[in-house]
Amino acid sequence: SIVKKINHTAEYYSFDQIETTILEDYNFYKKIFDKNKLKNLFSVESKNNAEKIILRPDLVHSTIRIAMEYGNLNVLEKPLKFFSMGPVFRQEKVKGGSYRQFNQFNFSIINDAKPITDAFLIFLVYNIFKELQIDVQIQINSLGGVDCQKDFLHKFNKFIKEKGRRTKLCPECKKNILKDPSLLLECQEDECQKVRSEMPQIIDFLSEESNARFYKTMDFLDKMEVNYNFNPYLTRDLSYYNDLIFEIWPIDKNGEVNSKLALGRGGRYDRVFSRLAGKDISFIGFSGGLERTMIKAKESNSFIDDNKDVIFLTQIDIKSKSKAMFLFKELLSKGFNVKQAFHLDGLKEQLE
Repeated sequence: SIVKKINHTAEYYSFDQIETTILEDYNFYKKIFDKNKLKNLFSVESKNNAEKIILRPDLVHSTIRIAMEYGNLNVLEKPLKFFSMGPVFRQEKVKGGSYRQFNQFNFSIINDAKPITDAFLIFLVYNIFKELQIDVQIQINSLGGVDCQKDFLHKFNKFIKEKGRRTKLCPECKKNILKDPSLLLECQEDECQKVRSEMPQIIDFLSEESNARFYKTMDFLDKMEVNYNFNPYLTRDLSYYNDLIFEIWPIDKNGEVNSKLALGRGGRYDRVFSRLAGKDISFIGFSGGLERTMIKAKESNSFIDDNKDVIFLTQIDIKSKSKAMFLFKELLSKGFNVKQAFHLDGLKEQLE
């Protein structure tokens, strides 16, 4: 089954499975989301209004909370790799393959800021869909760091205030544009996407460091033979994401990508996690929609059976790591049971 395949992938790539509570503390999300996003949460107040709780809107933030509550972040030396799956809830407009209650699967890596880690997570996700025989293309972009985003927003705000621009937006963005123009960056309505295609691109505002980081990630993806597309129009909430963002777009039988049915999205949440944790800690994650994945997987139901014998791959430097990832993918595709410890660099650590 699809769930079994995703679970096995998490095990192969050495992710620890966690289960997070469906009910979450509203105050935790109040520290993260603005008023517009808080409106889309299902919230309930307890007797005498003593406590406000919500139905979790995703698995990313639940993972962040667990890492903060149960992991000693002050002495964190090695990366943490978490996997989770389960129902989430959104009080927003229902779209194809997405409902007010739906299921997500999530992969998160904490305390590993290397560009190859960005590529590793994309590689992992890409191979899940490949093994499910779902043809996809990964859309990637970089949002840079705080300074890059500040320069971009200055130009963006000038652009959006130009005469006649506001009249082209969807009703919701027209209403919010004066309060927070950056909300336009996440809007999926056709009229707003058309306006976005004309605006300045954030890739032109990247610092040398962010630019070098992004090109290193793409270089690793090239070596791993991942089907990706640099998409400068791919944007997200700049108060939330930094550097790498990516989405999984299915490819139809005619070879066309379907931007309206994204199967999942991911990126770096370093700023959010560091703000909540009170110290600089890197965090990258991906969340996939299980229902949408199942819709696409109906086109083919052929899955690979696992073998009991295990092959363990090790590597000793960055060059061999990218080659080992490629070999890992090939062995998995042939039906071998393969294990690895790509998140560790030393040979001794890997063998232990």
